[in-house]
Amino acid sequence: MVTRIDRLARSIGDLQDIVRADPRPVARMLGVFAEFETNLCREAPARGHRPRPKAAGVYRGRKPSIDQAQVEKLRAEGPGAPTEIAKAAETLAVPSVYRVLAS
Repeated sequence: MVTRIDRLARSIGDLQDIVRADPRPVARMLGVFAEFETNLCREAPARGHRPRPKAAGVYRGRKPSIDQAQVEKLRAEGPGAPTEIAKAAETLAVPSVYRVLAS
């Protein structure tokens, strides 16, 4: 059982192949509306439905797991190579150290 047209077919062409035996234009119109709705859902993030809340602080992301001050301190104390800093901190991965040093 299909409850929504957009679950029946991925595109108008697919829908036409499925309902080719049915000459009524209603199925085609439903397909057009379903494809329109799908395109709207894809375009929503690009129009600002996600960037605006992110700028307002709704989407904060994960808290940093690495302390930039600790990396800077280890770099000043030791040889300064990212691999050596990661070994000295014991809890840091080398790519994380590179990321902190690049910022």
